[in-house]
Amino acid sequence: MRIQRYNLTIYCGLIMLVILFSGYILTTGLAIIDSEIFKITARIMALAFGILSICVKKRIHATSGVAILLGCIFFFINQSEFAINLSFIFFLILATNHLKARHLALIVFFSTLCGVLLHIVTLGLGVISVFSYDAGTRTRFTLGFKNPNTFALVYLSLAITAAYLHLQYRTKWTRASFFVALLCSFPAIYLSDSRTTLLALILFLLWITLLRSRLFIKPTIFAGRIMPYVGIALTIAVIFNNNYTYNELLSYRPAFFSDFIWAPDWLEYIVGWQDSTNSTVDNAYLLLLSALGMPFFLVAIFIFSKRMKRVDPIVIPIISTLLIASVFESFLVRPEIPLALVVFWSLFSRRFPRLQV
Repeated sequence: MRIQRYNLTIYCGLIMLVILFSGYILTTGLAIIDSEIFKITARIMALAFGILSICVKKRIHATSGVAILLGCIFFFINQSEFAINLSFIFFLILATNHLKARHLALIVFFSTLCGVLLHIVTLGLGVISVFSYDAGTRTRFTLGFKNPNTFALVYLSLAITAAYLHLQYRTKWTRASFFVALLCSFPAIYLSDSRTTLLALILFLLWITLLRSRLFIKPTIFAGRIMPYVGIALTIAVIFNNNYTYNELLSYRPAFFSDFIWAPDWLEYIVGWQDSTNSTVDNAYLLLLSALGMPFFLVAIFIFSKRMKRVDPIVIPIISTLLIASVFESFLVRPEIPLALVVFWSLFSRRFPRLQV
């Protein structure tokens, strides 16, 4: 009976993530369905399966109750899109908190695979079409996605979740799945000409390769702890290099970041400001700052860094790669993307198994 209840929670988790990611692909990704009602409905359905998973488990740990309370308070204080996303991510952690890491890896990979297959099927049926546009001297293909960066992100997620699955199971079929995912990811990233995603994938592959040697375990743990601060330092560097050369090189992000950070007054820096949904600022650190205010932002970064000590070294390359990519992308705080759950689950779940490096 206990095993049956546990298996049911795995299926609930899988359905929950498939609904979220497929909804993301159909709306934000491919724009096949342009409806806020559809997005809300997808989240409500995912919420229902998450609640079912919690109910099947039949108990909520005290720390999880505190997390729910803090999430509710945060939501009512700051009802921005970012606040809603962050609160939803912590709900997903609560709904999957009791799963073993290998089963989390399984549902994360298969939900990501479902999103990729949905893209391939719609492209093959002609529902969407290959599209390209010139961005200065660059020609970027989207293959049906609204944004080439989203196109690259989806296939980057496939490669990293496949790697995470292989790290948990280490079988021939998981290794094969990882190599197939890589074969799909590199052409997608090349066609999209997403430099951030390409850098993230190269950094990730290099890092997990180096970790095959135990000499790199302690440096990896140290690097993981300072990586949030490295991301902040890079964000500051981008803001203060707001000139023509860097704007051309970085697709005018320095100008967007600079306008965003200097807009609020001193009080808003303390309590946060309501511009955190600004579509031109795709930086997770700036969005977190605007949602929390400077004092709570610094506390959040400190907690994030502190929790990195409890993460297995082999998972640190995944988290650190996404922290660096978050300087130019905000997908880390999108609950619809299964890869985001891997990061926050590894940091804040009560289960944190030690893998064999």
